[in-house]
Amino acid sequence: ADRPSPRLGPTVEDLAEALAAQKRTTTTEPVRAGLDGYRGLYLELTTPEGQDFKACSPDGMLIFEAGPGGERGLEFPATDRYWILDIEGRRVVVSAMTPAGARSESVERVTDVAEAITFVEAAP
Repeated sequence: ADRPSPRLGPTVEDLAEALAAQKRTTTTEPVRAGLDGYRGLYLELTTPEGQDFKACSPDGMLIFEAGPGGERGLEFPATDRYWILDIEGRRVVVSAMTPAGARSESVERVTDVAEAITFVEAAP
């Protein structure tokens, strides 16, 4: 089974390059973007038409792993929108997914939710 490489570097650019390098998905060219005043990159990742998701793991087509509980898998044809941010030296990913063929209103809604995010400090 194809598994993500554990040798991913720590930067925003490292993750964007790794997502774009995946062979089973199509990824847009990353563009500079930001959320809540934090800078990073934005890209869209789309699963291929005709993908047999039943042949994938129980969590679907594995897109990436980020430690325990940090897997991202897609269970049906979809487009994932990623804002990959540098927040005080830590890479943070915000994603918004829509199924393949989603109406533009649905895409706008999930994008609006992501773009309205406010980051706060964790409670002690």
